[in-house]
Amino acid sequence: MPDIPARIARLIRQNPTITARQLADALGYSEVKSVYYWLSKAKFTRLQDFRSEVLRGNFPPYPSAEFPAPLAGEPAEPPLPLMEGFAPDGTPVPAGDWASRAAGIPAGSFAWRVPGDEYLPHCRSGDLLLVDPAAGPTPGRLLLGLRGAVRLYRCYRRGGEPLLVPLDGSETVPAEGQVRPLGVVRGLLRSL
Repeated sequence: MPDIPARIARLIRQNPTITARQLADALGYSEVKSVYYWLSKAKFTRLQDFRSEVLRGNFPPYPSAEFPAPLAGEPAEPPLPLMEGFAPDGTPVPAGDWASRAAGIPAGSFAWRVPGDEYLPHCRSGDLLLVDPAAGPTPGRLLLGLRGAVRLYRCYRRGGEPLLVPLDGSETVPAEGQVRPLGVVRGLLRSL
């Protein structure tokens, strides 16, 4: 039997938000039900459950050649995929690299490298933002969003209406409809 579930797991690690349709396309299947067939062979009925196990590092176990063993004192959690950018529809474009997961960063999160210094003093060029795509805009939190380009926003409420204030100084926008949320920033990694 071909190891299709392992290939599905690899695709999920490359793109944590990949859909069943995208998986089917990547595997060369014309029907999404083929993906679910292989998930059932791995004893999973839902893609969401399989994705959670993959991103926790429980399926399949990370081969030692793919990810080195953690150093003493490092968590044994799987690393986060580093995203190079995002397609206009919000689909992440993997960079093919990985970032260490900080404590408290949920499974399914990803890392995004800040491209320049337009977000000073919040973050600077080269910082890695740890982004949780499952979390929605929350007042006071930073949100990675797509509106023409990827931008960082601070979430606020004014008169009960959610607002997104871009940290790069561009125009403040309502949270609904104008910005495609990519996820809430949960942490930052900085090289010294």
